[in-house]
Amino acid sequence: SSVGLLCSTRFLATMVSAATLDADFDFRCLRSAEELEEWLNLCASVFGMPRNIFLRHWSSDVEPDLSGISVAIDRLTGKMVATTRVFERLLRVNRGEPETVGGVGEVCTRPEYRKRGLAKRLLHMALKYMAANGMTASALHAATTASHAYRRLGWRPVEMPVHSVVGLSTVDAALNFRELDFEQGWANAVARLAPLHEDFVSDIDGFIRTPEYWKTWIRQPAEALAPNGDAASGIMRGWEFLGNEGQTVAYIISKASASFSSVYEASLVTPENCKEEPPEKKSKQDAPAASLVVLDFATTEPAGSPASEATLMQLLALAGREFGCDSAATANV
Repeated sequence: SSVGLLCSTRFLATMVSAATLDADFDFRCLRSAEELEEWLNLCASVFGMPRNIFLRHWSSDVEPDLSGISVAIDRLTGKMVATTRVFERLLRVNRGEPETVGGVGEVCTRPEYRKRGLAKRLLHMALKYMAANGMTASALHAATTASHAYRRLGWRPVEMPVHSVVGLSTVDAALNFRELDFEQGWANAVARLAPLHEDFVSDIDGFIRTPEYWKTWIRQPAEALAPNGDAASGIMRGWEFLGNEGQTVAYIISKASASFSSVYEASLVTPENCKEEPPEKKSKQDAPAASLVVLDFATTEPAGSPASEATLMQLLALAGREFGCDSAATANV
C-alpha cells in the first residue's frame, strides 16, 4: 500500500545548507544522455522493474529535465548508487490559480549503500531544485512502511482512499459507446476529451493538464506497458460515451491489473455502491486475479452527482466486459 505526502519547498529549502557533503560520494544532477542510460539501469535494478518503465516515465514527460534528476556517485568506483527525480506539474489548490509544484519520484538506493543518508541528502537537493525553479510545494507517493522517513524531512500525509467495486453491472444495450484510438486518432480525441475533463475537474483540487500533457503522458503512460516492460496494444483501452447527437458526454481510460496500486491521476467520484477502505488495510492478497483499474474518467455531469455516478458505473461495466473483469478499483488523487 502507499500514501500520498505533501510538503512546502519554501520551508525545507532552509535545511539544505545543514546537510554535510560526504567525502565518499559526489552528489550532483545528471549531465548527459550517456548518464541517463546508466540512471535508467539503476532504477530498473533497484526497483526490480523493466527498464522501459522508467524510460517511458522520461520520454512521456512534458518537459524532462536532466537537472531535475539528482544522483549519488561513489567516488571510489565511479558507480551511480542512488537517485531522486523531480517531475514539474501544475496544481490547483482551494480552487485558486494554478501553482507549479514538484512531484518526487524514482527515489532509490542500491541495497549495499543504504543506511548512509544518501536518499536524505538527495531529497534535500530535490527540494533545493524545486525552490529554485519556483515550485511552491512537493508531492510524492510512498510505501506506507517508508512514509515515516519522509515525514521527518517535512512531508505530511494526505489521505488517498482506495475505492473498489465488486460485481459490475450489465452494459445497457441502448447506450452508444466508441472506443478511443490512442494512435492516429488521438489528436482528434484530445480535442473532445480535454475540454470535458477541464470542466469536470474545475471545482476539484488537483493537477492541471496542458495540451502537451495530453499528447504524451496521458497517451503513453508507463501503465500502458506490459508487465515485462514491452509496448503492446490493448493493455490500456478507453471508451467514449456518446450523447443523442453523437457528442462525447463521458469517457473512461482503464487497464486490467492484478494490483490495486496501479492507479494514477484519476478524476473520479465514489459511487454509492463502492466499498471504501484505507490504503494501509489493502494488500495484494485482497485484489482479484484481474481487476479493472481506472486510469482516467470524466463526464459532462457534475462530479459527485447521481447522474455522474450512474455514468461511471456504465463505463465500468463496459470496460469490465471488454477486459473480462468483474471488479474495479480507483483512488482519488
